[in-house]
Amino acid sequence: MQKVFTAVAVLSLCGCASLAPDAVRVEWEHISHPLAGPPFGPTTEEDALDQLNVVLHWQSGAWFAESGLGYKLADAGMYGPKLTFTSRVGREFKFGN
Repeated sequence: MQKVFTAVAVLSLCGCASLAPDAVRVEWEHISHPLAGPPFGPTTEEDALDQLNVVLHWQSGAWFAESGLGYKLADAGMYGPKLTFTSRVGREFKFGN
């Protein structure tokens, strides 16, 4: 279901103009629970994930969609294969000008 939602969101954001992404990013990403583990709780309480991602980005006005593939570099509780998938749909809010 998530893949269907992502595909529909990407297609609706891109319109008829093009399915090609507006940008591609290479990034390092860290995901963890900021209030779990030391100094707030036991070491066994925190899960974390460090990964290297390649992310495709589509932008239509203030709305965006992103889909990426990542490779786990280190994990502390994120079980499963080293290849990961991420997807986001959102709206950008700018400050100032």
